[in-house]
Amino acid sequence: MDEAVIVTASRAPMKEMDSPVAVIAAEEELGDLKLYRIPVPVTVAAKSMKQVAFLDRSGVTGELQYRVSCLPWNVQDGPEGLRILLRTKNDKQHGLGVALPRAA
Repeated sequence: MDEAVIVTASRAPMKEMDSPVAVIAAEEELGDLKLYRIPVPVTVAAKSMKQVAFLDRSGVTGELQYRVSCLPWNVQDGPEGLRILLRTKNDKQHGLGVALPRAA
């Protein structure tokens, strides 16, 4: 099976001095298990959300894909924006090659 990594994101305006990544989780190994430790104290409050980067790499190669849903039963009240996806492989040849968390 072809193992591909698909990353989705939305572009937000950045100020000149803002860093694109505020907190990067550090990878640790526990036998065969890969763990990511968040380097700052966090709380797990009800309905809260934490944004943490698992990697910050430049030079990742891949293919940009633009997607939109235009099914007749999925009618929106207004215009719907395109989703931008970066499709790549998680290997050193494409600039990655690290363990990534899997969505549940």
